[in-house]
Amino acid sequence: MNAAIYARYSTDLQSDKSIEDQVRLCRTFATARGLLIEDRHVFADAAASGASIFGRPSLARLMEAAQNRQFRAVIIENSSRLSRRSVDLQSIFELLQFHDVDILPVNASGQPLNATLAAVNGLVDQLRREN
Repeated sequence: MNAAIYARYSTDLQSDKSIEDQVRLCRTFATARGLLIEDRHVFADAAASGASIFGRPSLARLMEAAQNRQFRAVIIENSSRLSRRSVDLQSIFELLQFHDVDILPVNASGQPLNATLAAVNGLVDQLRREN
């Protein structure tokens, strides 16, 4: 099955290596599960806040590719990489589900994100950002 990877870090105070580390972790996860990752399906936004979906061109490209059914899963390190705003994470989840694309957080041992976890994780990630 084809899959994509999405990585993000939030500020220019963090290391560019953060993207590389996330991608490496996600590739290892994919390989262990027999998922195929094409280089064109590795999306990353550097120094981009998770507080908004705006200003994140790679997230927009990921969503467009998902709409075009170029892959069946998106692998992320954890839900906060997609968003640290509850409503945005739930919207991303619903849009990907509509296009039959699972979200696979590495930190969840391969369990696809479901509606309940998207709501709970989104709230927790938002609270962490606000604190």
